[in-house]
Amino acid sequence: MLPTTEGSTTSRVADAITNAGNQSLFNSESGVLYWEGSLNSDANNESISIYSSDDNNKVAINVSTDSLRGFAYSDGTLTGYVQYATIEVTDDNKIAWRWKDDEFSLFLNGEEVGTRDESGNAPLADTLSELAFDWRYNGTDPLMGKTKALGVFEYLSDDQMVKLTGEGYDTFNALATANNFIIR
Repeated sequence: MLPTTEGSTTSRVADAITNAGNQSLFNSESGVLYWEGSLNSDANNESISIYSSDDNNKVAINVSTDSLRGFAYSDGTLTGYVQYATIEVTDDNKIAWRWKDDEFSLFLNGEEVGTRDESGNAPLADTLSELAFDWRYNGTDPLMGKTKALGVFEYLSDDQMVKLTGEGYDTFNALATANNFIIR
């Protein structure tokens, strides 16, 4: 038990994200949500999402011990979904979920592991404004693990996605510089 002073309690304050880049990248009908990290061994539906204030438009990465999934919602309707079989959640994984109208792709550790190239709308333009370490703003499916890197990018080519999620860069800056990513 942590020591307390009479009349007060001690608690951990949530981590804050500051100087995280340009929010205008969230407001795009296409893009990439990137997460690098590891989860606890009992990971169950843990998520990172970018969503609209009304939660009707969203892109999300969802990880559990039995699967890796990417989701896209447009105007409250699931329009993009890709699922991949079991991953080692306790390993350091590099995951990227790419979306645009009629094309949704999921990359894991330098490999495209799932794609959906059929009719499906991306989230509505200029609606994505919030980032959460859970499924949505109400705390459902919180991410319980370690995050080494988190990013939102404009739409990237297949080659750029492989480079983004692959091996070989000691720092995020080295990765960005090598691939001419624009950091705002």
